Amino acid sequence: MDAVLGFLGCGQMGGALLSGWLDEQAVTPDKVWVADPSTGDTWAAERGVRSGAAQAMLDAADVIILAIKPQAVAAVTAPLSFRSDQVVISIAAGLPTSTLREACAPARIVRVMPNVACRVKAGATLLLTADADPADLAIASDLFGAVGHVEPIGSEALFHVGTA
Repeated sequence: MDAVLGFLGCGQMGGALLSGWLDEQAVTPDKVWVADPSTGDTWAAERGVRSGAAQAMLDAADVIILAIKPQAVAAVTAPLSFRSDQVVISIAAGLPTSTLREACAPARIVRVMPNVACRVKAGATLLLTADADPADLAIASDLFGAVGHVEPIGSEALFHVGTA
């Protein structure tokens, strides 16, 4: 992927994805930013990615992985400025697309639900295709396909069932 990839949060699941993508060379460290006060500096030291404040990452990134706890999304995103030319790929469980659109406006939204097996390239990721831009879906599909199987789901109601 040639775009700059930013992680807004990079805990267990975000870290599993980042590790898998770096190992599979789906992304290169020079094209990755991590905005996570707990893990960002460690990722920078160990894997050569950039680490910094959330707004600095958003200013640089084209594709953002929203990898924070669902209950923190509103508080974390409220002071941030997203751009309309960005795509936010959310792994935050249980948050409907409408909530994500509001939190990350004017960025475009793609919802996915991966599992931690992505760390060993054996993941299973649900990809919500309803109302998403086809080019954005292709980006998400390529990324998550690098670390396992991607299953497209056309309805948000079915997406919730699939994650259970």
